Amino acid sequence: MKKTLFALCSALALIISACNGKTVSVKDFGAIPDDGINDAEALRKAAEYCRTHAGTTLVFPAGVYDFSDPEAAKIEREAIDGTYGWGLQVQRYLFIPTKPYVTGLDFTGAKDLTIEGYGAKLMVEGWMELLAFIRCKNVTVKGLQVDYKRHNNIEAVITNITGDTIKAEFDPEYYKYSDKLVQGRTEFFDPVAGQFFDCDGGLAGSPEPGKVLFKYTKNNAKVGDILVIRHGGHYRPCYMLRESKNVTLKDIIIYSFPGMGVVGHETENILLDGIQIVPYPGRYTSTTTDATHFTSCRGNITIQNCMFRGCLDDCTNIHNYYWYPYAQEDPNKVEIRVENADLHAQSLDYPHKGDTLNLIHRRTLEHFEKFVVKAVDTSWVDWKVVVTLDRPITPEQCDSCFMYNNTFTYANIVNNTVISKSGRAFYVKVPRAYVGYNKIFRTSMSALKLGGELWWHEAGPIRDMIVEHNYISECNYLYKFLQMPDWDGSAIYVTSDVEEHGPYVNSGLIVRNNVFADNYGKTVYLNDCENCQFYDNVCPDFGITQIHCRNISVNGKVLEAE
Repeated sequence: MKKTLFALCSALALIISACNGKTVSVKDFGAIPDDGINDAEALRKAAEYCRTHAGTTLVFPAGVYDFSDPEAAKIEREAIDGTYGWGLQVQRYLFIPTKPYVTGLDFTGAKDLTIEGYGAKLMVEGWMELLAFIRCKNVTVKGLQVDYKRHNNIEAVITNITGDTIKAEFDPEYYKYSDKLVQGRTEFFDPVAGQFFDCDGGLAGSPEPGKVLFKYTKNNAKVGDILVIRHGGHYRPCYMLRESKNVTLKDIIIYSFPGMGVVGHETENILLDGIQIVPYPGRYTSTTTDATHFTSCRGNITIQNCMFRGCLDDCTNIHNYYWYPYAQEDPNKVEIRVENADLHAQSLDYPHKGDTLNLIHRRTLEHFEKFVVKAVDTSWVDWKVVVTLDRPITPEQCDSCFMYNNTFTYANIVNNTVISKSGRAFYVKVPRAYVGYNKIFRTSMSALKLGGELWWHEAGPIRDMIVEHNYISECNYLYKFLQMPDWDGSAIYVTSDVEEHGPYVNSGLIVRNNVFADNYGKTVYLNDCENCQFYDNVCPDFGITQIHCRNISVNGKVLEAE
């Protein structure tokens, strides 16, 4: 009798707690871990509850939760089997704002939400935007893990190399949808050296299930290396943080995802603390593209105590955009567009009232004028942003210039570990940033790339950035094979990609008390930089390439410009 009464009281307390928007479990909505049953419907009910009950703590009891969506599974299958083309054709087909997509768990509008997921894993089937936090405020996600039933990248072991033909093998039952033709972008991984190299070769054919024939003229690979085949490029992220405020991701793990891990856009104050974006034990790759990517955010972005491994592009990229301005009938108004660039959040990009917009030359990035935003009109239907400025802008200025938002986030990247990944570790294009106490080992490109650039139309220039107390080793591995001047700069690479040199774009970089060891190529590459200081760094062969630079000093001595 006492046990029955206790059980009834406990159930009643849980119901009352749920009604008050306090702590609830996904089990209350029907999600049961480790039962092999699709929990998507139940977990979506839990997300819906969180959207309408501010102050909720949502608990995932430990275990594996199967999460599958039929439309997302169809997208996954057709992206892999060649229906959408191969390689970047898949990205061009799927990664456009108007293309329908699936949201896994939609937390739009949630406030004061905490998700507790230590020991819990979402085992996912289908390409989708898995967790969406849009127009949310004060959100924390702790401990939740994500993996895929079918890993997003094929990892095939090379068994034979004859001339320009590479033979490799993979498990066809695990890597389903790849039985006829292996479609994708390719690169190699040397498991002994722990290095990725040689991206985007030819098309790989599958003469029989689990077998790959790959034509490649460079032949830098060897038997025992891994042929990595990724199906497409960018797609919807695992975590979408859009138009939100005060978001914390703590101790989450992403083992596999067919796109980016975390994308933040137009969000204020983001903290990534102790997250891991790493392959599941026994694998070599994690995300198909960037581990994290942040566009047009404000406040602070802090990435601390995190681990990145096996992601097939940058661990992070933080930037605004260079907009194309288009004159309007009202001379105080201008339409701004993101063109010739990836919209990583697949969302409108816009300034806020009171922001300062810089007008810069399209070929040199020379600054001309500044405007203050008085009003912003966004139309999602017409995919259009029209900004009212504090004074007129001329059609001639619009035709010859870019604009960018001078309101940037502050980036703080501290005490992270990067091991064995493709691309760069940290790509930072904001004026104010601190990069310190990180350990970076074995990147295929430069460990750090800094400064806005025209190639991707990602703003902006660096100002007063500090890079200190980092350990950077065995980075820029591709330089070993390419030996190209533009790939020099193993530890730090700063450029603007201007078409014509004008005023110096980047300035005020301080690099001190770092250790650079066993890297490939010169240590630093500087383009369009001034007033930069390098001192008290430990490096057996410290070298700097300068292009259009001035007042660059090493241990107090100003270098002659090259």
